[in-house]
Amino acid sequence: MLAVILSLAMPLNTEAARKTDLRISKNKVTLTITKKKLKPSYQLKLVNIYDMPVKWTTSNKKVVTVSKNGKITGKKQGTAVVSVKIGKAILDSCKVTVKDKYRVYVNQPIYEIRPVDIKEAHIICGCGVDCGKDRKNHMLGFDGSNGGNGCLAGYSVQMVTVRTSTEAVQIGTKQVQIGTQRNIKVDLTITEQILKPSYQLKLENTAGMRVKWTTSNKNVATVSKSGKIIGRKKGTAVVTAKIGKKTLTCKVTVKDNRI
Repeated sequence: MLAVILSLAMPLNTEAARKTDLRISKNKVTLTITKKKLKPSYQLKLVNIYDMPVKWTTSNKKVVTVSKNGKITGKKQGTAVVSVKIGKAILDSCKVTVKDKYRVYVNQPIYEIRPVDIKEAHIICGCGVDCGKDRKNHMLGFDGSNGGNGCLAGYSVQMVTVRTSTEAVQIGTKQVQIGTQRNIKVDLTITEQILKPSYQLKLENTAGMRVKWTTSNKNVATVSKSGKIIGRKKGTAVVTAKIGKKTLTCKVTVKDNRI
């Protein structure tokens, strides 16, 4: 009887051992986005698969995708966990870090408007059905700091309205892309009709963030606080937008076609 029990138990233990023994060849992978490789990839492999059907998943498809055979592709800067499953059980995982040396990212603040204190409050008083012809609503103003006087005799509180002063409170940040590190160029031409040619540079995803614009040569091209460049005389200059510790540059060439 004991031999029969042992013979029945062995296949189950062997199968369990096989499942827990299955693993991914690497538990950490770093992918780097560059100008020449916008979608870097890497082929993950399984060790001790034993011909079992597996499913690959990713915790963040916006950062990393994974194919049916375990090929991972970097999409944007960030981290994600790629896992291999049998059924619903996760057997092993790989942390994937995507770095981006082509696009420029900054941490954009997230604000929430919160009440600070009571600035003004009112109570609306009304009289009951026994007031007869004198039944009406009236309002008494009161300062929220001291509570006010309440309702007149014979009236009861029907509604309280409160106005508060508010302030913006930073509750976190989110990473946003503001541009790429490709060579941005602008050509301006001075003519008899246009003595001060201009061009408006724009940045995306910088709402609520301080952007500092500078120029390497004010004699050739100037730049305003909003990113508008103006050609002054023939030559070249580099206009830079700085957001926090990140910078984007634009090469400005000014030509002079006047006779």
